[in-house]
Amino acid sequence: MKLRTIILILFTLTLLSCSNDQSDKKTTQQTATSKNNDLTTTEKEVNTTINDTVVFQSGSNGLADIRLTIIPDGNFVFHMRTIPQPMTEDEESIINSTGTWTKKDNWAALKFIKDKPILKAVFDSNYVDDNEFKVIDESTVDINIGLKQLYIWGVGCEKIKE
Repeated sequence: MKLRTIILILFTLTLLSCSNDQSDKKTTQQTATSKNNDLTTTEKEVNTTINDTVVFQSGSNGLADIRLTIIPDGNFVFHMRTIPQPMTEDEESIINSTGTWTKKDNWAALKFIKDKPILKAVFDSNYVDDNEFKVIDESTVDINIGLKQLYIWGVGCEKIKE
């Protein structure tokens, strides 16, 4: 188990050292006003609920099996199993993380609580558009659940259920 952790950390550090630093881009937020305890927005209604389970699943690839499941009860499950590469001494590594989410429009803020991965490595902004996800801190990442596909750890993950 320690060897797997060391290999995952070394791989993560290699990815981070090869990537370019990118400045964080600020997004504009909608302004809200309150009248008689009713929240109204100036642009459009803010949707803060998810009625059906949202799942992003990786297809066949040689890097990893990834599944992100966002459950309507306010929790999520993230599973990632790396696939050892031929001609290397890499071992399979498994991440099973859980946490909670909050939602605003098409963006869900995932707060990793149990067995959190290194988010800047798993959600590497150097390989995606700005509208896919944003790493907020060591425990939180905002993802755009309105998209049909996200790239997690460089692997395309299709939305398979909503």
